[in-house]
Amino acid sequence: MAMSRSMKPGREALLALSDVARLIRTYVDRRAAEHGMTRAQWGVLIRVERQGGLRQADIAEQMDLKPMSLVPILDRLAAQGLIERRRHPGDRRANLVFATDKGRALLEEVTPLADAIAGEVLSGLGEKDIARLLGTLERLRENVKGAEEAARSLPPAGLPARERARRPQAGDATRARVPGTVPSGRRAPQSGRSSDGG
Repeated sequence: MAMSRSMKPGREALLALSDVARLIRTYVDRRAAEHGMTRAQWGVLIRVERQGGLRQADIAEQMDLKPMSLVPILDRLAAQGLIERRRHPGDRRANLVFATDKGRALLEEVTPLADAIAGEVLSGLGEKDIARLLGTLERLRENVKGAEEAARSLPPAGLPARERARRPQAGDATRARVPGTVPSGRRAPQSGRSSDGG
């Protein structure tokens, strides 16, 4: 059914990109399950094998996951003997994650599957088309990162306009009420009378 109002090309492109990403995620999840893995586990294993040891925080950032959400994924891979955690030599609080021989062997086993998925998804596109697509996606990635950084510097959108205009200033701390002092504009209680009227 035709839309009553045509969508602007930019919005239509973002909607299509979101739909394609969702379809790819769902399809890869199903194919990864054929080898007893999830898409997230596969993604972690690929990253730690390629980069030769990553901090858990770096893996979480690359995969856009919260660190606590990454922990059960790593636990499952470690229990299967596919990764190992080692203490960071320069930071005792951090672990480095490495692929084991078993993990690398599994990646070699599923490499044909990864190639097959890429061939199916990119069917009909030549090498030049794929190169242009990669360039476009990289530019979009940088645009989103820039927009996210800019958004973080803005005040929360839910605040009233007056509150957004007046954010805490450096001198506000000196104006904060201190126990035992009298706020500006009020009279101090008379001597001999307690503040509770007793």
